[in-house]
Amino acid sequence: MYIPIWLIIVGGIILFFYLRNREKGREIIQSTPETQEEIEAEESLSKISKYWQYEADVNSFFDLNKFDEALKSHEEAVSQIKDDPNSIRQERENFDESLRLSQRLWKFVDDVKYYPNWYENSKKEGKAPYWKSKAIQPEDLILKKFSSSALKKLISKSDKFGKDDNVIEYSFEIGENKYTLFINKEISRRDDGFGSEKWEPIYYYPVFIFENENRLVYQAKLYHENGEYTDDYDHHSLEAFKPGQWTKFLLGKIFAIRAEEEQSSKEFREEMNKEIEQENKEKFID
Repeated sequence: MYIPIWLIIVGGIILFFYLRNREKGREIIQSTPETQEEIEAEESLSKISKYWQYEADVNSFFDLNKFDEALKSHEEAVSQIKDDPNSIRQERENFDESLRLSQRLWKFVDDVKYYPNWYENSKKEGKAPYWKSKAIQPEDLILKKFSSSALKKLISKSDKFGKDDNVIEYSFEIGENKYTLFINKEISRRDDGFGSEKWEPIYYYPVFIFENENRLVYQAKLYHENGEYTDDYDHHSLEAFKPGQWTKFLLGKIFAIRAEEEQSSKEFREEMNKEIEQENKEKFID
């Protein structure tokens, strides 16, 4: 029986797509968790993967000598769209992302948020004042109540701050300009996060940076997951960003603090390992 060639070709194409779609269906069935335990395990792996990716990102320091060139290129791009605020905002967001400034700033907050407390508590106990960092001095990183902080006069009442909220203020100078980084140390909550099964709260740090206490150069909400033992960066919402030499200086301090924290963690781990080794020696050898 004669079968037209075009019919053979069409039949082959149909068979090819049928078999490919069937294999895709099998893959979806095999990869889709079927039990609650499998679903929870997959979510946990996703969080772990996200955490380590973030850790790799914030610990990947770059040569700050290249910052000036990057800033110049960014400002040139902005000058081409100076009459388009929406496009400028996108350029600023892209620059923030390329520097990972907001991500690194969240880690900086997480690193230093207890420094002032430890310092003040050590003085109250009559001990030698304890200050953890060599990169930042205690007089530059202080803790104030919102009611007495300069931030109260700089932001609108719509921002969620309570009068007794603890505000961290980190001040630094570049030339004739003074900059202050304000961090609300308290955890702010918004019940508008949707989890896998229920509505969940979202936690964030409101962060502001002012130049000479009148020009806002940075504002963001730095969101994180509130874990049982540690908090993990999740994402950020950039609300204002005017980069400059202050950005380079702040990144330098962020890198210095991160290096100190990494060294401190390394020394702690080494000390713990020595103690475990000594304990094992006493219990299993001597």
